[in-house]
Amino acid sequence: MTASTMIFDTAINPETSPYSLQRDPTKKIIDNIEFIPVTDTIFEKDEAGKRIMKKIRYMAEHNSIYVEDQIKSGVSPKYGMGLSGEEKKSRSDVIILERGKITVDGEMKPNLVEYLQKCNFNGSNPNRDPKKTVLFYYNDVKEKAKKEYSKYKLVDRARSLVASLEGNTRKLIDVAMSLHLDTNMTEDQLLLSMRNKAESDPELIIGIISEDKAEIDLIVHKCLEYGIIEFTGFAYRYPNAKENIKGFSGKQKPEIAFKSFVKWLGEDEGQGDLATLRKLIDRHEKKLAEKAA
Repeated sequence: MTASTMIFDTAINPETSPYSLQRDPTKKIIDNIEFIPVTDTIFEKDEAGKRIMKKIRYMAEHNSIYVEDQIKSGVSPKYGMGLSGEEKKSRSDVIILERGKITVDGEMKPNLVEYLQKCNFNGSNPNRDPKKTVLFYYNDVKEKAKKEYSKYKLVDRARSLVASLEGNTRKLIDVAMSLHLDTNMTEDQLLLSMRNKAESDPELIIGIISEDKAEIDLIVHKCLEYGIIEFTGFAYRYPNAKENIKGFSGKQKPEIAFKSFVKWLGEDEGQGDLATLRKLIDRHEKKLAEKAA
């Protein structure tokens, strides 16, 4: 497979026996072969940005897919229609999906690639007419590989961050609290739970362990855990205080209010309260340490 190779796959669900399914009762898919129409009408924008209608047609021996260009070069307007006295369509002017797939060399057949990309039968075409039936999709192998590899890199990074917590009890407990894990579990149990989370949601793990926002996120978790602040459904406030730290216009779901509160604390308006919360946490943890001593 060369760098210019492009693959297009059938839109028929393989689970429903793709080559026996009939889209049109008058047209059957036979011998594992599916024929794609070689003519279509599309809309494109001209230089002024105005949408104009264009007729396109695949001709193996013609460089352009635009019917107007083909006619200008001498091709009959009724080419391929099978009418008496008219030029019949060449046998090479067909598009066939064999066993649900067509592989095209873009350098050898650029006009076929262009037609397949621009026609409305291509479900991957962002400019297609949604009223037209989707017959195939562009199988972007390179893009799929890029996305899949990026996902693996995220998972690897998340795993590495989890591994970096080994032996760092304080940081491990902080992260566990942010993940709502039971901090009474052993270190190995916590690390295993975090590793599993790194597999299923690497971005969450990376965000909690490495991003600046993670510190504020953890501060709020600790404040709630230690009883330094409370969430009423309408606001975050200090227990028994008359004024709110951060109020909301109406009753909020805890997870939505939490994100909003963390974001607010990270902004200029919330910096004063953020500093206060840090001090209160330090004071509380010093007391806990003194009791444990």
